[in-house]
Amino acid sequence: MNTLSIGLTPAELYEVTHYRYPQKQINALVLMGIPFKVRPDGSVFVARTAIEDGPAAPQSRMHQDWVINM
Repeated sequence: MNTLSIGLTPAELYEVTHYRYPQKQINALVLMGIPFKVRPDGSVFVARTAIEDGPAAPQSRMHQDWVINM
């Protein structure tokens, strides 16, 4: 039986970020907009659904209406 865990394996996390050290992985995940959590031991957790579901919806601030205050 081949079941996948809810989080990425260390090898998969390396494949996504191309880094092995947690701080470098965090920096890469932030730049890519991939949500993550830092575990108590300092390792990085990325939910499998964060990668498999594709990119998140665009931020609403990209579609702001500008107002000129006079």
